Amino acid sequence: MGEAAGAAVLAEHRRQAVAQADLVIELPESVAVDLDAGDDEVGAGQRLLAVDIRRDLDAQLIVLHGLHFADDTAGLLQALDINQANVFGISMGGMIALEFVCQHPELVKKLILGCTTPGGRNSVVLGKDAHEVMTSNRKLGLEQFYHKMIPWVFSVDFLAHNPHMGEQWLALQLENPTPDYSYQRQWEATMHHNTFRRLPQISVPTLVITGSEDKLIPPQNSELMAREIPGAKLVMMEGAGHCFFVERAEETNKIIRDFIKNKTD
Repeated sequence: MGEAAGAAVLAEHRRQAVAQADLVIELPESVAVDLDAGDDEVGAGQRLLAVDIRRDLDAQLIVLHGLHFADDTAGLLQALDINQANVFGISMGGMIALEFVCQHPELVKKLILGCTTPGGRNSVVLGKDAHEVMTSNRKLGLEQFYHKMIPWVFSVDFLAHNPHMGEQWLALQLENPTPDYSYQRQWEATMHHNTFRRLPQISVPTLVITGSEDKLIPPQNSELMAREIPGAKLVMMEGAGHCFFVERAEETNKIIRDFIKNKTD
């Protein structure tokens, strides 16, 4: 296991991952979720690996060479003797998943891209307000930063019917916050992310899924990826926000589980 892979933090689920293969989930801290899945959830009866991205980042490496987090995942699978896996990337984790499948296509069985973007000039970038939320608000301190993000990661309708979920999400973020220097370098990495020209080279079965009310990563990016990746399937969850997998957890689990188990995809 190389130095890059050794920097990845592994959390292995108790029950886990997908019919005759593993499911690797790339989880940036900004969309942290509870992985204690029940019998009806996506990881039930399967081996699930949740990869928390490295935080000891070298700014020059990230900016000049892009998302080398993909090599961390490859090294991790190699160390665990996993020859091939289904890969689910959420938000920044989706960007890593794209780099991973482009750099290591032989390791990917099926690809699931959640609320993410291919980057580059063809993508729809963050609006001014969203950029402010993700950058300047960081100076307010972690609690205020994450608190101000709540209406950006969840849809208005979801928060209106589930006001407690915002506070639960906030508490989850504060349990294991990313240091400021690491957050800044991760942000720089996403700004330099660009896999658009490589999308047509992706040959594995691909599911693209997002919420129609995503305010952080515009859903048009998911439509773009679905058009450019050969044979990709697009699922647009109407009314859901960036954390569609929280707002519509049961539906998300079923869609992903069916996609992975469907041998005709």
